[in-house]
Amino acid sequence: MKKTVLLATLALATGGCATHAAPKASSVADTIAAAQQAVARAHKEHVGLWINTAKYVKKAEKLNSEGKSAKAMKLAQTALEQVQLAEQQAKANANAGPSYVR
Repeated sequence: MKKTVLLATLALATGGCATHAAPKASSVADTIAAAQQAVARAHKEHVGLWINTAKYVKKAEKLNSEGKSAKAMKLAQTALEQVQLAEQQAKANANAGPSYVR
């Protein structure tokens, strides 16, 4: 499990998803907006998002409106990362099949 997390983090740090890289946001509102756009783009491209990704964006909006911007920023950034990872996962599994057919 630790290897998987390390490899996923390393893959994001070194390569990432070049065509869908998240813009550097300067504020919590910008980060939340970027997360909303990323979720909308993933839905449009029929990428299966992870279970909590959209929930994190909604929770970040709520926390930001309550003035808890540090927690909101963390959740919005997590949602952005999850969208990127879901896009990578969809790309990697696009031609998945049984290994014995090769």
